[in-house]
Amino acid sequence: MKKLLQFKAAWCGPCKLLTPLIDQYKDKYDVQIIDVDENTELSIGYNIRNVPTAIILDGDTEIDRFIGGQVNKSNLDKYI
Repeated sequence: MKKLLQFKAAWCGPCKLLTPLIDQYKDKYDVQIIDVDENTELSIGYNIRNVPTAIILDGDTEIDRFIGGQVNKSNLDKYI
C-alpha cells in the first residue's frame, strides 16, 4: 500500500479545510498526518517549505508531491 504523508500546521487554514478530503483516503493509502511545528526534523528531511503539502510514497520512494491547491481529489486519485 502506498503512503500519503500530509504535512500541515495547526495555524494553517487551508490545512484544516483539507482534513475531510484526507480522511477519505485512509482506506486507500497508509495516511500519516504530520504537524510541521511538532515534527521539524521530519519536515526538514522531506524539504517541506509550504503547508499544506501531500507526498505520495511507494515504499520509501517519493512518487509525487502536491502543494497548496494541488492537494485535491483528482491528484490524490492518480495513485490508487
